Parts: sequence; C-alpha cells; structure tokens
Amino acid sequence: MINRKKLSWQLLRSVLSIYFSITVLVTLTQMAVEYAHTRTMVQQELEGAERTFYPALARALWELNREQLDALMLGVTDLPLISSVRVADKSGREIRRGHDTGLIGATIEHAFNVSYHFSGEDIHLARVTFSAADSVVLQRLRVGFQMIMVSAVIKSLALTTLFILAFRRRLGQPLRDLTGSVAAIDLDSLGHRRVDLHQTEENELSRLQDAFNRMLETLDRERRTHVAALLEVNQSLELQVQNRTQALEQANRRLEQLARTDPLTGLANRRHFMECLAVEILRSQRTGSPLSLLAVDLDHFKRINDRWGHGAGDDTLVNFARTTQGQLRASDLLARLGGEEFLVLLPDTALPQAAEVATRILDAIRSQEISTDQGGFSYSASVGVTSLRRDSDDCDVLLARADCAMYRAKEAGRDRIEAE
Repeated sequence: MINRKKLSWQLLRSVLSIYFSITVLVTLTQMAVEYAHTRTMVQQELEGAERTFYPALARALWELNREQLDALMLGVTDLPLISSVRVADKSGREIRRGHDTGLIGATIEHAFNVSYHFSGEDIHLARVTFSAADSVVLQRLRVGFQMIMVSAVIKSLALTTLFILAFRRRLGQPLRDLTGSVAAIDLDSLGHRRVDLHQTEENELSRLQDAFNRMLETLDRERRTHVAALLEVNQSLELQVQNRTQALEQANRRLEQLARTDPLTGLANRRHFMECLAVEILRSQRTGSPLSLLAVDLDHFKRINDRWGHGAGDDTLVNFARTTQGQLRASDLLARLGGEEFLVLLPDTALPQAAEVATRILDAIRSQEISTDQGGFSYSASVGVTSLRRDSDDCDVLLARADCAMYRAKEAGRDRIEAE
C-alpha cells in the first residue's frame, strides 16, 4: 500500500511528471525533424532526377518524338520515388503519366522548364513537373517513427521501474534503517574527517552523525588499500581491451579483404567489380567522360587443365593477372568473375583507346610461358571491347555487349579482339 504522504513518493511523482513531459516533447521534436529532413531529401532526389532525364526529355520534345517521350515518362514513373510526370508543352497541352494520389494529399513536386539550344538561343519546349506522393515520405519515415516510439516507450518503462526501485531502496527504506545500520558498524577512525550536521541537541541526526563519522574512519583506511588494487586491475583490463581491440580490427580488415578479392589471383571479385562498375557508370553519365569495358576469356583453358593439370591452370590464371596488371593504369580495375573469365574496367577511356589496351594485353600474354614438370606452354585469350553509351546503359547492358563481342572473337578463331 503506497503512502502518498511519504517524502519518497512525493519526490518520485515530481520526477516522473517532469521526465514524461520532456520525453513527449523530445519525441515529437524528433518526429518533426525527421519528417522535415525526409521531405527535403525527397525534394533533392527529384532535383537529381531532373538532371538525369533533362537531356533525353529535351531531345524527345525537340524532335517531337512521341514514342521516345512516352518511353521516358514511363521510365521516370517506374522509379519508386516519382508517382507522376506532367509535361505541358509550349502550346499549353498537358501530358500526364502516373497518378498523384497520396495518403494525406501532401504531394511533393519539382517543376522545371525544358529548353533546347538552337542557333545560339534557348528555345522553350515544355514545363515538366515531377511529383512524389506523400506515401513515399511516410514509407521512409515508418521505420524511423516506429524506432523513435519504441525507444521512447522502452526508456520510459525502464526509467519508471528504475525510479520506483531507486526511490524505494535509496530513500524510503534507508531513512528508516540508516541510523541503526551505521551505528552497528564497529569501526575505528577515518583520519581527521568528520561530518558536522550542526545539531545542538541529541536526536536521530546527531546519532547518525556519530555513526557516520565512525564509518568514514574505517572507509579512509580501507580506501587506500582498495585504490592501489583497483589501479592494478584497471591497468590489466585496459591492456586486455587494447589487445582484443587490435585483434578484432585485424580480423575485420581480413574479412573485408576476403569479401572483395579473388583468393587465387588477388584480383577484385565479381561483387567488388560490380560495385565499382555501377559507380563509374553514374560518374561517366554525369560528367560525360568515356568509359570502356573489356571481357576476357582464356582460350582452351579446359585443355590446359586436362593436359598440364589444375596446378598449371592456376599458374596460368595468376600469370594472366600479373601480366595484365602490368599493362593497366592505377585507375583501371581488373577482376576475375570466375573460372577463366576476367573483366577490365577502363575509366576515361574511349573505344579506340580501349582496343589499344586490349592489343597490349594480348601481346603481353602471348610472350608468356608457363613452366611445369612436363615442360612449358603458352596461352592466349579472346577479348571483347565495348564502351558506355549515354542514353540508357546500365551494368547488365554493358556486360552483355562486352560478352557478345568476346564470343564473336572466339567464334572468329580466338586469340583476337572484337569490338562492338
């Protein structure tokens, strides 16, 4: 039965009231800030979509290519971000794709004018509006809001429980037991430290004062011994933590390296290569710089394994990796997809220059000889060369074109280069 007149209960009620008020205010503020930030991010992504699709929209509108325009609008609305696209041409006619239906009607829009530079002047073609429904914002906020609410509830419940236990243990019961518990301690002295409660008459506080002073005398003597032991323990623990942290960092670096490299050749693996390829495609499309790709397949690699053994096959792969790396720049990326298949990413390299790089690679590996206990042998490769096109290329399209060119090289007799 709770006695509401107790000092511990009154203090607990005041603390909980202040804490719950602050918790509600902070939670609402966090949700408001998160909502505003998410809307800003969506607006920025719409502006980024303008920069991505502007050239293609301008070309389609200038050439009055309705099929291309419809395809572009379909591509824009297929983006998870954009719910609808409206194009109002210079005659006032409006074309709409998608829908603007939202949950609360708070649609985010980004409108911009599309012009075409012709004969030294910019000709207005249309006004384009990208719309993102509020459901996009709410979908992104759902998890964040849930985490904020769950965190607030958990903290409130945990702290409420802790407050109740702390007040009951630290204030209620101790006020009844402290005098008797401290007075029962048979201690000697704590140097010259004393507690003075300025009591002029003998009462509970004066007796508490006397008992506490006796306890302090003992604590001072014990403290010095425990401090020395504690310092020694802390130094040992700090050393152990430091050693384990270093070991963990080394293990993490090793795991990261294993996840991104081929264990045999030390080259980038498919996962790492695809990440770099996606980044370079976006950079090339944004800056207009050329980008080329080589697909390389070692010729008759199965025959090498069958004739000379798998050890010789592994030596061939390692030799190819080392030889090819010697023909590349530091900015180029050589990767092994698996087996005898390799890819070479050439940033800032047009198709003719990429073909020259492929020629150097073939010349270099033709001069190599793999030594075995049964004798030596040479090997060759077939190379397909392709480059990025500015309209709608992505990783899969670029890889497919490089593979097609490489297979043409194999069909044409191997040990040669085929470009798109």
